[in-house]
Amino acid sequence: MADIVNPSTPRGPDREINRVENEILKNGTNSGRNEVMAITEYFTAHQLENFFVKMLIAVGKIRPDDPYLFMHRYLEENTKANGALLDNVGGESKNIQDLIAQWHTTGKQKTDDKLEERNINETLGEQQFCDDLITNNVFKSIDDESEDITRLLSWDNDVLACTDQQLMRDAYILFDKGWNITNDLAIEGSTLQKYIASIQANYIAANPYHNFKHAFTVLASVGILLREGGQSFLDAIETFSALISGMTHDVGHPGMGSDYYVKAGHKLAIRYNDIAVLENMHASLTFEIMKMEGNNILKNFTREEYELFRKTSVSLILSTDMKVHFDLTSSVQEYIDKKISLDPEDMAQRTLYQRCLVHAGDLSNPILPAELCKQWAYNVVLEFHGQATKEKEEGLPFSPFMEHHPDNTLEFAGLQVGFCSFVVKPFWTALALFYQDAATQHRLKQLENNVEMWNEIKAEEEARLDANN
Repeated sequence: MADIVNPSTPRGPDREINRVENEILKNGTNSGRNEVMAITEYFTAHQLENFFVKMLIAVGKIRPDDPYLFMHRYLEENTKANGALLDNVGGESKNIQDLIAQWHTTGKQKTDDKLEERNINETLGEQQFCDDLITNNVFKSIDDESEDITRLLSWDNDVLACTDQQLMRDAYILFDKGWNITNDLAIEGSTLQKYIASIQANYIAANPYHNFKHAFTVLASVGILLREGGQSFLDAIETFSALISGMTHDVGHPGMGSDYYVKAGHKLAIRYNDIAVLENMHASLTFEIMKMEGNNILKNFTREEYELFRKTSVSLILSTDMKVHFDLTSSVQEYIDKKISLDPEDMAQRTLYQRCLVHAGDLSNPILPAELCKQWAYNVVLEFHGQATKEKEEGLPFSPFMEHHPDNTLEFAGLQVGFCSFVVKPFWTALALFYQDAATQHRLKQLENNVEMWNEIKAEEEARLDANN
């Protein structure tokens, strides 16, 4: 990773600006003007002005703790591909106006106005969208004959090694080639592509965990579970809804959990009455973004189809709230304990399985291969640490388990042992037994291996610390 530039240190661009100024003073206005025109032409040819404006908009809306690190990551995520600039923010004029208005409003706040200072990227009404530039370049090379659906629908797929642009393309392939959505449900391919691009634009790349890579992981997990036997619990509309919900279930996530906004008395928590605050926001954004120009993927649906899609999506996204986790687990376990026969036509069973589907994808990190499991665990704990740090700084209560940095190996491993053993294992075990698919039950073996790995890491760190004392 390249060094992050400290703006207090004079760099090449600053020296170049000084050189132009000196040129004007030394040689007169015409020479300086020619230099400025040359620079302007260069910026125009490479679309740099729009790019920098969009990056500044992103910084201003998100207000990351480390803006230079954020911009560095932004540059990594938005570099050139196929000779054309890929951006993840559109509508410059409107967004600039919104941002200026927001800054003016914020500037008038008292410095002790904690409710307004604790803001998030709550993008309802001011979503980011992508123009044709991104869809024309990300999706143009899809080849009907060469796309490997099996690779994408694999627990071994290393999503963290992919760029967001690759994952946007892969998401479209899953919808279009994996489930033939565009043909079977009369979904326009270009509209679906633009919707995927807009969803990606509304994930925050700077989040260690809740970013578009996590979204794609959950989308793929839903697809895998459908292929492993769950498809019988969903019809075509419900299937499309489940796949979309997997991709959108955390859209707009600010990198802080719902509890933070409840404790802060934030306007978002007030809006949703302290109940599933972020999950409600994600569900709303799923449909708000559809209403943006060119994004209405459901425009050919009948009223009945739309209502079924919406009902299913809202239910599945709200079911990712960890506060309903143990209710879902006990409900599935009850079917197993009572030895109730599996019946996908039974509405209660269908609804229960569907509610578990995206939630299972959201809790799929511990059933992944060991190295992927470790990478994802590090990212989520890093995000937890950031929240606890912010809560302490603001004098809010914080959860002790979120306080530890993942570089604290002993605490990190101990946290994973508890999470995998007492939260993930009961749920996944019950789910696998519920619909009795051998492939899904095989993931339980991987889960056991990962728990053993975390226990070994924990024991080794304890031994190391004892040896040093």
